[in-house]
Amino acid sequence: MNYKILFTAILLLAGVNSFAQNQEKKDLGKVDGRARLFVMGTINEPQFTDYFAAAVGVGLGYSSPVIKGFQFRTSAFAVQGLYTSDLLTPDPATLASNRYEMGLFDIINPTDRTIFRMEELYLQYRSNASYVRLGRQLLTTPFINPQDGRMSPTFVQGLYGNLQLSNQWTLEGGWLNRMAPRSTSRWFGVGESMGFYPQGLMPSGQAGNYFSNIQSAGIGIIGIHYRPSSKISISAWNHFVENVLNIGLIQVNGNFPVDNKWSIISGLQLIRQDVVNDGGNENLADTYLNPGSYSNVVSAKVGAKNQRVEFSLNYTRISKTGRFQFPREWGRDPFFTFMPRERNEGNGGVNALMAKVDYALNSNKTNLSLSHGRFSLPESNDAKYNKYRIPSYHQSNFEIRHQLNEKLNLQYLAVYKGRLGETYGNDRAVINKVNMLYQNLVLNYKF
Repeated sequence: MNYKILFTAILLLAGVNSFAQNQEKKDLGKVDGRARLFVMGTINEPQFTDYFAAAVGVGLGYSSPVIKGFQFRTSAFAVQGLYTSDLLTPDPATLASNRYEMGLFDIINPTDRTIFRMEELYLQYRSNASYVRLGRQLLTTPFINPQDGRMSPTFVQGLYGNLQLSNQWTLEGGWLNRMAPRSTSRWFGVGESMGFYPQGLMPSGQAGNYFSNIQSAGIGIIGIHYRPSSKISISAWNHFVENVLNIGLIQVNGNFPVDNKWSIISGLQLIRQDVVNDGGNENLADTYLNPGSYSNVVSAKVGAKNQRVEFSLNYTRISKTGRFQFPREWGRDPFFTFMPRERNEGNGGVNALMAKVDYALNSNKTNLSLSHGRFSLPESNDAKYNKYRIPSYHQSNFEIRHQLNEKLNLQYLAVYKGRLGETYGNDRAVINKVNMLYQNLVLNYKF
């Protein structure tokens, strides 16, 4: 461990915090910062390798004063590894690579435990609730989002804006031409950024080979939001990845008060994915999606909540017309059945059922979450509909989030995944995927 780097980072954060408090009084803009300590571990079946890793990160940002609606912002983040088990040597029994812990560092340069990345760098114009932003920025959409489950989230580069048309209507959208996926240390073109995470199998059963082989000029996004009343909200989204794919989503959410304490909550998502041209490359062995394939998804939620408790029952169906695919480097899927540390992206013919309970304590300073899901996937040896060879499974998550003070919070997550489907003697479909316990502890400091 490089203690000099860690010590210097802590001193720098403390110094900038003091400087930020003084400079705000002089109207020179605002300096902000964040620090994160992340401890992560995976326990597999006894015959397989277990993993452990810990890292600390420090980020600093600067926002200029607002001048006639214009504002400039920039930020950067540095990561220092503290301790890891051997993440580079494949498991001797299966020759499988580490899945989770490597994501604390740079997956492109896995031996590098000290990472620095420039993140935000944009110019923004804001007028009331509307804005337009040019440059490198955080973005949250149904499919492109921070997916902040490691040291630093996913960032995007491009032109993006949000227009408040009225109290009921909002329009947002833009064009992205570069990406900085989480667990990487630099920026990439859109096609270049696809394939850093495991590429799985092609529908033919051959290993995926689209990394560095996808041509795409960029991503066009549009979102339309309509709120006809305080009880109902409707959103329509479209994500167009030039030369690769198109995904459309319609989502309706409801919140219907029953009395002065309880409300019924509900949601419905309809998703359609289609291939554009050759799916990224005219050579089928190097493309992301096979030409002509498509996928439909329906996801639904129903539940109830009050000021302290929220519980819901959630269901997702992915059609067996093809595999639902979207680059994991860019964000997690938006399904109501999503559970941290696993996804159903890459599958077709999925039935997922998940129940979740959230409970707030101590005036919302402590939040507990418990969820359990059963995920019926295609057979793990059916590459046509199962890209990552994951068998059907059940998953249980327990999470605690505690706000220690206004700047410091603590998170703990425990995940157990048990196997339901067959693996046909393929232990690579087991290690880091099922019959495993995953835990992480995260300490966040922001100012």
